[in-house]
Amino acid sequence: MLSEKVLQVLENHDVRISDEPCQHGDGSICWELEWYSPAGEDCIWVIDGDSDESFVEDFKAYAENFDADEHAEQYIDSRGQNGIPDSIRVLIDDADAIKSKLEEIAKELDSII
Repeated sequence: MLSEKVLQVLENHDVRISDEPCQHGDGSICWELEWYSPAGEDCIWVIDGDSDESFVEDFKAYAENFDADEHAEQYIDSRGQNGIPDSIRVLIDDADAIKSKLEEIAKELDSII
């Protein structure tokens, strides 16, 4: 299970974490995280980790590998539908904000380990 320190960092950033860990087919532990981006995207990601250290390492890797351009691009053809903003600029700015938030959380998590 994750420590209160890790859970507090997530809570401070309005990130909800699943009450119980999920499990991959190979038996490894993972956690579902959810928050809303500034443009209202329901961001849901799964981060691996059966300890604070492994969770933080996986979160840091996810933040480092998150490609804001690629993320925004996946919504270009769906602009104006299903709650997706019409503006490409809004999509790009939102993806950049998601990347920044991931990096900020990763840095904070790293500082407590």
